[in-house]
Amino acid sequence: MELQSLKEFKGKTVGDLNRDIIDKGLCTACGTCVAVCNKDVLHMEVEEPIADQEKCISCGICYACCPGQKTGVPELEKELFGTQKNEHADLLGLYRNCYVSKCADEEIMISGASGGTAAALQIYALEKGLIDGVIGVSFDKEKPWVPVPVLSTTKEEVLATQGSKYTHCSVNDLLKETVKKKMRVAVVGLPCVIHGIRKVQHYMPESALAKSIVFTIGLLCAENRFTRGVEHIITKRLGVPLENVARVSYREGLYPGAFTVWDKAGEKYSIPYPDQLTFIWMHTRPRCRICWDYSAELADISLGETQHIDKKMAHNAAMVRTEKGEEIFNAAIAAGYVTADHVDEKMIINHTGLERKKFANLIRIEWYREHGMPLPDYPSENTHYEGLPNFYFGPKR
Repeated sequence: MELQSLKEFKGKTVGDLNRDIIDKGLCTACGTCVAVCNKDVLHMEVEEPIADQEKCISCGICYACCPGQKTGVPELEKELFGTQKNEHADLLGLYRNCYVSKCADEEIMISGASGGTAAALQIYALEKGLIDGVIGVSFDKEKPWVPVPVLSTTKEEVLATQGSKYTHCSVNDLLKETVKKKMRVAVVGLPCVIHGIRKVQHYMPESALAKSIVFTIGLLCAENRFTRGVEHIITKRLGVPLENVARVSYREGLYPGAFTVWDKAGEKYSIPYPDQLTFIWMHTRPRCRICWDYSAELADISLGETQHIDKKMAHNAAMVRTEKGEEIFNAAIAAGYVTADHVDEKMIINHTGLERKKFANLIRIEWYREHGMPLPDYPSENTHYEGLPNFYFGPKR
């Protein structure tokens, strides 16, 4: 099924968006619908879009650009790359080159969640004038455990966004602000965020919104979680009242880090990284459990983590996918911002996040199919667990 033209969505309302996507558990909370609505009908609240239906003019743009049910991955792949991958054989999507990489600046590298490559690329693009800002994720000043989208325009602001946040954040709703400011931006986001951006670029290629996005950095993603998950850890596991929270770090200290909370009296509370994943995984968004994109397959550059170079420090897994991504990545290497080495993709495939997303989720997707439950369109109905390649376990750690 091919992507329709925008005019075919004329007449769709936010009521349809609620009925067909949100109420069926298909909303990714990416914020794309908020960004494309020029009547300010939608805003994000409690991790899903809320609408003032009386203001809706039935233009259908929010419905068309939503990646919750119709991701458009196969069709958008063809637009981006001129071809489509074999869903059964390819677990990482299409890419030009595959690397392990890190930021050349050791201080920035260490302060990042993995190798600091994302920060290095953002800083390079800002300092070379390729962009005016970057949309990324930081923490709410009033609720410092809640991730919020932020616009960074300096190196210092980019560095303030470093570090993992394993909780929902509606990155794309901030695009509306960058359009008003007439800024050229890069966007750093999870696969669903990138899906929304590519749909905007498909349906509204001449819009100021589409043209404002210079390039995208997609983050490898096993799943995302409700904010209530981290609140559960803080209050129930660590015993810290939310009103006493001063600062949160998901991966504090030496690799792989520990989930750490500081209260307003300066006391520190933490649980090991593996325990954090166990507890927060229980609060995964329903849509994430039926998502099949682990490696941000539509991004210009995809970045994540690989542990097989050094057991004590992660390096970034980097997949350069598009011509634009290759141009920026190679230039950042040449300018001394990033160091990178080619690597066999098996070094990236060997990750439990990929196993959950591509293997375990496909079992769940097939169960949903059998019981007629709502599903996104990716993977196609022709993709089955039995057709996937054997999982590669790689070198012993």
